[in-house]
Amino acid sequence: MWTQLRVIGRDPMVMSVLLAALTVLTHSQILHNDFTLDDFPAIVENPVVADSDTSSRLTDVFTTNFWGGRARFEHVTTWRPLTTLTFSWIHDVAGPNPMAFHLVSLCLHGLVTSLVFWLVLLWFERFNVAVLAGAMYALLPVHVEVIAGAVNLAEIQAAIFYLAGLIMVLRVDRQEGPRRNMLLAVALVCFLLGLLSKEHAVTWPVALVLIQGGRWLRFRREPKAHTWPRMPPVWFMGVTVAIIGVYLWARAQALPALLGGDIPVSDNPMVVAPWGSRILTVAKIYFQYLRLLVAPMVMTADYSAHVVPTVTSFWDADALAGLVAIAATVALLGATIRRVPDVAGALLVFLMMASLIGNVFFLNTIIMAERLMYLPSVGWCAFLALIIGVVWEGARWHAVGRRVLLMGIVLVLGLYALRSWQRVPVWQDNLTLFGAAVADAPDCARAHRILAYELVDRGRAEEALSHARDSIRIEPSKEGYELVGDLYWQRQDGRAALDNYRQSFAAGATSSVLGKLCLALVETREVAAAVKRCQNAVKIQPNHATLRLFLGLALDQSGRPVEALDALKRAISLAPDDRMIRREYERLRSQLPAPLR
Repeated sequence: MWTQLRVIGRDPMVMSVLLAALTVLTHSQILHNDFTLDDFPAIVENPVVADSDTSSRLTDVFTTNFWGGRARFEHVTTWRPLTTLTFSWIHDVAGPNPMAFHLVSLCLHGLVTSLVFWLVLLWFERFNVAVLAGAMYALLPVHVEVIAGAVNLAEIQAAIFYLAGLIMVLRVDRQEGPRRNMLLAVALVCFLLGLLSKEHAVTWPVALVLIQGGRWLRFRREPKAHTWPRMPPVWFMGVTVAIIGVYLWARAQALPALLGGDIPVSDNPMVVAPWGSRILTVAKIYFQYLRLLVAPMVMTADYSAHVVPTVTSFWDADALAGLVAIAATVALLGATIRRVPDVAGALLVFLMMASLIGNVFFLNTIIMAERLMYLPSVGWCAFLALIIGVVWEGARWHAVGRRVLLMGIVLVLGLYALRSWQRVPVWQDNLTLFGAAVADAPDCARAHRILAYELVDRGRAEEALSHARDSIRIEPSKEGYELVGDLYWQRQDGRAALDNYRQSFAAGATSSVLGKLCLALVETREVAAAVKRCQNAVKIQPNHATLRLFLGLALDQSGRPVEALDALKRAISLAPDDRMIRREYERLRSQLPAPLR
């Protein structure tokens, strides 16, 4: 019986299914989670996703950005039409049901794990190494964010096509004639679909070159033990370049800019950092990503400026650790490039993918995030599994030593599985997510502010006020002051609300704050200031009925009832169905003599 089980366990197809099942089981709690963070603008509120007119959907998907091209997202340079199309298909079947989106993400993540196993098996031709790489990929806690956030289906879908394309090319070595050309054509289709899922798939040709280069060096060392890695034909290379060109053209047609876009300093403070600070910060980020892969004890949903500040001193501990890690990486590459080319190849694939998210060649819209490690971790798992395999096979281990190593591997995988299992409920909803973020990073202003918003939505105003105050204590901001003002207004503390609205307005004028400031001035009977602010607000937004109402109330308080009545008349013409405006108009009109009405 045991012999039969061992034979079955050595079957690659069986093992790939088992690894997928392990992945799904470990993260199965995700099915009970709600939408979080960017799930709302990308899916729930996205008019392209929710549009029931299927005849225009395909056009909309390819001509608008990832967020549906609506207000506040016009200038975003994110274009992932195939992912948006997938969202719309799920929405057609299940509506805005988070369980349906999480179920798709969970199953597809299991498929990615199977593809990692197949890729490593074809790449290194070592079954045990492929199993270990697949198991690590299945259990890495850094992947929880990708599965938990429905919007991150972009990462999963792009990874599926990315890996499938690489696998198709690796299988070409054993094929001839039409079948070989068919596999290459399928690989190119996968490359295109990966690009349409997420833009980082553009690195696919580079990964292919690195993998084939490592295999070629290995073949030169051991020509009888391995398959000769055949170079793709010229037409394949030409079509690859053409696909990239067409993709960039289509992207430029749909977006206001091909690349770039505004990057908020709060999301990536490197935009205002000098070059020396940027270089040290890149080293710091490299170390922190390694820490998340090796020892993911502290994790958060928010890696903003207060969690990952730019490095201002050469003696920053994380930056120094990153420089040491970079030096060690370079030394390892030099030592293995000829002796163990597979190790060097896997490490180069990881570094290539990691450089894309590490702000090395260009700045990302966010300084770092756990979800960004989804694709680079393929190279990491392949590299680490191969290192363990080389140590296992190359050293003259005593039987006890091998058992100890095996127990260590099982222990680490078990700890990864436990950490992933614990991490999934944190993503239950925005309240649990940012409650954990505040606990993990108590000095993060944005985490406090978002937690306060969530508490407000649940009627927990006092707790919300506490976190909102912490937010502006850590980092004064117009959003933070406005939130504190709103919470004081709910407590009917007009004076405290007014003070915070003034601070918010001073930090950055917005129509929302201007209207609240006008109302607070009216309510606190600061008549002269109220009239002045309301008149300025009406000049900025002459068709805003509520501002006209506030102006009318302020003029009435200042003893100018005729002007107040004119302001309220204008407000009624802008919003004839607004009961409050009409009530104030009738009240004031009844108080005036007939000739002045």
